[in-house]
Amino acid sequence: MTAVVVSCGTTNSSSMYDPNAPAAAIEISTSGTVDPSNKTIALPAGEDDLLAALRKALSNDGWTVGTSTTNTRYMLNVQTQVWTSDQKISSINLSIVDQKTGAEILTGARKTYSPADKPIDLDAVADLVASSLKRMMAP
Repeated sequence: MTAVVVSCGTTNSSSMYDPNAPAAAIEISTSGTVDPSNKTIALPAGEDDLLAALRKALSNDGWTVGTSTTNTRYMLNVQTQVWTSDQKISSINLSIVDQKTGAEILTGARKTYSPADKPIDLDAVADLVASSLKRMMAP
């Protein structure tokens, strides 16, 4: 398993729960490889900002993105919490499961503590997930 903290051009092992960390800082842990001949992934239904950003980033990277787990090799699970005061996402927990093996191949988390903290850059998080999957491609 590989664990790295990735952000907008910065690596910092303490940034996961640091409210002063870069807005896109998210700890990504990966395990295993991705089958480049089967880049199909199911995302939860819905069109919130994070799901839209993930769909866009994965599609731009050549993934076939759907909502049904029936015909996809990989499945993304995501949980978010929203600050009621400004409706911005305050925390993200996500994982990607290889449905063929049942293995969790990628996990990520980011949390802010209050609406005064730097907001999470959802497009940057989505790009980081897509680039992590690209690095996991089997030769």
